[in-house]
Amino acid sequence: MKKFLKTFLILTMILLLLGIMQISSMASPPHKAKTISVEVESSIISDASMLIFEFAHQMEYNLAAHCPHGLGHYKFFAGNKNICIKSNAAIGKKHNKGKDKKVENIFKVTETSPASGDKDVELNSKVRIIFNHKIDYNSVSISDITINGDNCDKIVVGSNNLIVTPLSNRLEPDEEYTVKIKSGVLSDIYGNKNEAYSFSFTTIDEEDEFEVVATNPADDKENVSVYSMITITFSNKIKSSTVDYSDVEINGQSAYRIVVDDNMLRITPKKTCLSRDRTYRVELEEGVLKDIYGNENEKYKFSFTTED
Repeated sequence: MKKFLKTFLILTMILLLLGIMQISSMASPPHKAKTISVEVESSIISDASMLIFEFAHQMEYNLAAHCPHGLGHYKFFAGNKNICIKSNAAIGKKHNKGKDKKVENIFKVTETSPASGDKDVELNSKVRIIFNHKIDYNSVSISDITINGDNCDKIVVGSNNLIVTPLSNRLEPDEEYTVKIKSGVLSDIYGNKNEAYSFSFTTIDEEDEFEVVATNPADDKENVSVYSMITITFSNKIKSSTVDYSDVEINGQSAYRIVVDDNMLRITPKKTCLSRDRTYRVELEEGVLKDIYGNENEKYKFSFTTED
């Protein structure tokens, strides 16, 4: 019985809708499309992009918020008829949420990294310029931005930011850098042109040598606990991508594991626990590691003896 009632209601709705369309077509010349407004309950229209009517087979009609009746109306197409379905104001506002939001018509830099005036900037830092709008990547050119008067070697375009690289492909130590963007050379996705902008920063004074400053255990130390951690501490921060477990040998064998912790290497031998009453010789070959400034390490070795 319920299935019969449901089918009867659907057929009644279809016949009513087709009847309205037929009356409209009789009241106007057949070559002109007419608009028919039908009042419906707000619950019929949700915040969806499609409105579906079930006939003998399923048919879908695209909705658009361009009905001539204005806000709160939705339009779909049936044959040559434009049918507007009018929703209440609440639904209409929800559908149009953010549609009338005004976009600032000024395209400008809001932040940089390093910030203007920064000092002691690390040499592995990325130079990033952040804008208030998304960037039209087609408007970006190498010649639009200069670093100390020269074009960039590379510009990487993000959503609303640029990462620029100097011609040397790296920042040099103890150097002042000035980044300049010409006016009107970049565009955002709304077509606005950029304002001119410049900022400056100074890099850190590089340590001349990348050398070992401490070890644990200390060289020639005796009666070392078998639970001691083997570490090598350097004068500069280590570039982790240059480290490999085979770079350090313990008694002629490659280390089992090496962990980089800022300017320190934490080394684990093949046997995670040291053996008793044994002398260990740790060797680091020359040029197998680099610091963040690009300096290579010198050859280094030390030894220690564990407790009985």
